[in-house]
Amino acid sequence: MNLMKKKKIVLDCLEASLSPLGYQRSSFWGGSFLKENERHIDILHLLFHNRTDAIEINRHSRSIKEVVDLLAPIYSMDGYKYPPKQKKKYFMDFTIRDCNLVENVAGDYGKTPFSMNYNLWFGLDTEKALSEFCDWLTTYLIENGVPFLDRYSYLPNLLAYMDDLEANHIFWGDPCRGILNSSESMFSGLIISKLCNDNDYNRKFKYWEAIYMGDNYERERIYFEKLKEILERVEPRYNV
Repeated sequence: MNLMKKKKIVLDCLEASLSPLGYQRSSFWGGSFLKENERHIDILHLLFHNRTDAIEINRHSRSIKEVVDLLAPIYSMDGYKYPPKQKKKYFMDFTIRDCNLVENVAGDYGKTPFSMNYNLWFGLDTEKALSEFCDWLTTYLIENGVPFLDRYSYLPNLLAYMDDLEANHIFWGDPCRGILNSSESMFSGLIISKLCNDNDYNRKFKYWEAIYMGDNYERERIYFEKLKEILERVEPRYNV
């Protein structure tokens, strides 16, 4: 089965099962499904690899608007991360990721049970195999994936998870074991800490301030200065 046919079968199958749950297929992201409400935006993103014929579950993540909206002034700054045409697509900056998804581990259909312990799948070469993959992924989202994102969209729960990571010497945005989007985790982590009226906020802020004032972050310092302005205006919404 060629890759284009495989991609069409998977995306059509997922669209049929996810649309009733409120997801919309995204042409902007290609193999993606988005679900938005007044508080957050979820994305399930798949990649289809030409060379290996593998299907990758690239991400299952959530943008939490009470965090992302506060960071919007940084996203709109000249030179920050995204080209101008993408700056309005703030949902591209996801706050948390589904930590059940293990990255860079391969599973083989018929030999490996379907599990989020594997994000790269080989051997999905028949309509039966693709249908089983889609059924499993839909069930996972309903029973485990979305409940995980729901639990940690409540910022005090998210802060507790971040603190547990830090206690185990794991960075909030560690690409394999962290819960925050790795490219935004320093900024979003401080926003979350301030919103939660975290007793440890000052220590965390001073730690990252010292890093951004160092020589290695000279180019990014202007964005941290903007973050400082934002943090000064943020009023706590929770008490932990």
